[in-house]
Parts: sequence; C-alpha cells; structure tokens
Amino acid sequence: MASGIDATSLSAVQQALTAPGAVALYVGPRLGTIKTVQGTLDAAASTENMPPVLFDGLVIPDGGVEALAADDHVMEFVQSQYRHGKTILALGTGRQFLEQAGVVAPDEKSERAGIVVAKSAQIHTATEAFITALTQHRHPLRQTETAPV
Repeated sequence: MASGIDATSLSAVQQALTAPGAVALYVGPRLGTIKTVQGTLDAAASTENMPPVLFDGLVIPDGGVEALAADDHVMEFVQSQYRHGKTILALGTGRQFLEQAGVVAPDEKSERAGIVVAKSAQIHTATEAFITALTQHRHPLRQTETAPV
C-alpha cells in the first residue's frame, strides 16, 4: 500500500478473502497509517519486516503506482512473490506497477499462471479468480519463464 491508493477496491478484496476465513493483511512500505483516496488504512506489516515468502498471495492496489514504484523494498517484495510462484491480483493501475517491476502481466487475450488483472468494473470476477488461484498455493509454470531480477 502507498499513498494515493483506492481503498474501496482493496477493501472489497479483503472482505471477499476474509469471509471464508483467510487472513488478509495490509502491507505497506512502512507500518502505520497510509493515506488513500477515500481516507486512511493501517498497514499491519511492512515490506521490510515481513518476508514475502510468508504470504500465499499478493494484491496490488489501484492507484499510488508512482509511490510504490519509487520504493525498492516494495519492488523487491513483488518480484520475490512472482519468483516464488505466488498468486498475484493487480487492481486497475496495479497492472502498470507489475510491468514496472518486470512482472509479465496477462493481457485481455492471454493468461499468466497465477496472475489476475482487474479493471475497476471487474473487481468481483477478478477476486473470485484470485481466490481460486490461491488454492493452488504456487504456480510452477512460471519456473519455465525468466524471473525478474
């Protein structure tokens, strides 16, 4: 999470994850309050104090792309999630961030193992696809791809 993100879409995904019993944490560049377009959210962990391999999946928020991309720890966190075959959901402009991180995101005509991209009107459908992909735990098809460094 970074300043300027869309909290509405991120909160919708968190609610969908926690409803069946998943634990969803907001992770930011630092602990504490993050200013969003709609108000604030609290980051319970930071990209410095929580190793990315401890998470089953990652949701990249809509908005705040510049702030996220400017932080090397955030970039490394996302690249590590990708290299470890973790499930990734990119909301809205989160797709641009994935590209800046060197993570190949799917387009409308193709798929990538365990990576879901959602336009704002597709949040519900994409969240369902993300939850389904999370049940696979990892996506070994990515091991045949060149991982970003």
